[in-house]
Amino acid sequence: GKTSTVTITITALKEDTPASPSEVARQLGMKVEELTPEVSQNLGIRHLEGVVVLTVEEASPAATAGIREGDVIIEVNRQRVRTTEEYAKALRKGAGSPLLLLISRGESTLYVALKQ
Repeated sequence: GKTSTVTITITALKEDTPASPSEVARQLGMKVEELTPEVSQNLGIRHLEGVVVLTVEEASPAATAGIREGDVIIEVNRQRVRTTEEYAKALRKGAGSPLLLLISRGESTLYVALKQ
């Protein structure tokens, strides 16, 4: 046969970039805010650590899982979250798989499984 020259460039394979925390939160259908003493007092929440759910979109994964406005998310996949930054990091880490949330609601604490 005929000889031909081919130039090949070899580069590292790019892995799928995980969704940004805001993108994951949007997909879950809820908006959260860091629970500060002021927010806690305004909402009448006794729990002082975690992130508070501000809004839940109808028919979203969060709504389907039973998450309500005013719930305080204490853990994501058994990882404590005290700030929105820790919450975002935990969401990123668990992206693509079901999430196990520990939630404080009133006098109760409960686990909620949330499908993404």
